Amino acid sequence: AGGILTVHPHLESMPYTLDTLDWNVRFSKQPNTFSLYLQGLTSVAALTTAYTQTQYLPYLNLARRFVEKWCQYEQNKSKSEKNRYCWYDHTASLRAATFIYLGRVAAQAGLWEDDFYSLLYNQLLAHGKWLALDDTYAEHHNHGVMQDDALIYVGVFFQHQDWISHGIERLMQQVKWAFNSEGIHKENSSTYALMVRTMFQSIGRFLVNSGERQGEDILKSLEPTK
Repeated sequence: AGGILTVHPHLESMPYTLDTLDWNVRFSKQPNTFSLYLQGLTSVAALTTAYTQTQYLPYLNLARRFVEKWCQYEQNKSKSEKNRYCWYDHTASLRAATFIYLGRVAAQAGLWEDDFYSLLYNQLLAHGKWLALDDTYAEHHNHGVMQDDALIYVGVFFQHQDWISHGIERLMQQVKWAFNSEGIHKENSSTYALMVRTMFQSIGRFLVNSGERQGEDILKSLEPTK
């Protein structure tokens, strides 16, 4: 059975059938952006949220099938290595958070006592290793902040202190680069500056709530110096 695939509310939706979905498809007036969100598995996050709001199990089952199909695609290097967005700073960050989200929602609901959790576990391990690499890191860029966010998130999930510390270390450098001594973002766009500040604050609060003292350092670094 087919359906309509929406990867982002501001992009056109695409007719599709999951079993025959071309993960390298060029679609919409902004094909690169469409590819980015398709590879980022935003549809899986949306389906998971839909399940939490409705308890309608087919939403979560479809989210699982999306993940399984993407994993099959990623393993087929003749296809996935042709797509620069398969392993890309923004997409890997989105996927890592989504894998944790889906796994937690399914586990809390007592679903799927099979090998799907092993699949998610191995994917999260691979994503953590990739996000920790400095040669794929988007320095001086909000995508780097996203990578650190996801690396810290995965690090806390695994209680992998090296990943947490490395993410925080890079993040603190991003703060120094992005904000001046008055706590003002150097980017001209006020909307963009607000988005980046919100990202930093969200990471800081997540760390504080996870018992990581460095979260306070990140939150304090956003305050103007006296």
